[in-house]
Amino acid sequence: MAGKSWLLGSNPYVNLQAHTPFVYPPASLPFFGMFAIFDFIFATQLWVFTYISSFVIALLALALTLKRERRYVYISIAVLLLLTSFPFLVLLSLGQIDLLVASLTIISLVGERLKRRFASAVLLSIATLLKGPAVFLLIYFVVFRRDLQYLAHYLFSMLVIVVASLLVVPIRFYWYYVVNVVP
Repeated sequence: MAGKSWLLGSNPYVNLQAHTPFVYPPASLPFFGMFAIFDFIFATQLWVFTYISSFVIALLALALTLKRERRYVYISIAVLLLLTSFPFLVLLSLGQIDLLVASLTIISLVGERLKRRFASAVLLSIATLLKGPAVFLLIYFVVFRRDLQYLAHYLFSMLVIVVASLLVVPIRFYWYYVVNVVP
């Protein structure tokens, strides 16, 4: 509903038709708008495909960075949890973005482990702009690892993405988000 509201030029944060308020950052609106251009049935199928495939990619990327003896145990447990997890099934049925954000943060960790720090920072900033709590991974990168260059890459990519989104997302949505939603 937020994507459709954004496509129609109305503020998705004050959409009175929604059962729950839209609380995601404004930079996420083009992503949600992409699904809103399709009819509901196809959009839900595309969402499920995006959701599951992002997790599979993250799982495979992480598995490739693990030592051989841990890899099979990790993959087996992850697949078992995926197939039997009631919370996952609830998130999937509600169309929540949490697994997509988690997948991006996992791939960000893999990127950092593979010494692709800028790509890692970009992925973490995308995850943060889709749903804010991904920012807490910065504690690991910046505080624990004392990597200020990573913070600079992260902030730069956040700035670039936000400025690029301003080409299609009105600044008044950002203002409304900061003043009314964030608090």
